[in-house]
Amino acid sequence: MPKSDKQAMIEEFKEFIRLHPKLIEEVRKGEKKWKDIFEDWRLLGSQDPIWDKYKDEKESKRSSSNGKSSLWTSLLTTFQKMDVDQVNENLYKMNDAISSIQELIQKFSPKHPQTRKIQRENPFLFRKD
Repeated sequence: MPKSDKQAMIEEFKEFIRLHPKLIEEVRKGEKKWKDIFEDWRLLGSQDPIWDKYKDEKESKRSSSNGKSSLWTSLLTTFQKMDVDQVNENLYKMNDAISSIQELIQKFSPKHPQTRKIQRENPFLFRKD
């Protein structure tokens, strides 16, 4: 697993723990271990009902009253976690793949004198900053 994926997963887990502060209390009391919590979180996901008893009451009231804002908040945090350079690199790779496919189609398509060729160099022109 690449380092950035691990780092992103750790950040997600930290955010999950912030939303479920009673888990911290359980670990401090010695009732649970971080490893077990992390493994359960990976297997069950953060939306599993098992985690409801560990939520902060204030946070759960806030999130239920602000359903739309929590959606925007989660979208914003997702965008903040994105690596812009990696997204840009993937877009360039996709652009190259599409260009290659278009070239192959042009090579192997039958030549008709009635149709005119439309030459497109880059279907998605993204400029590198």
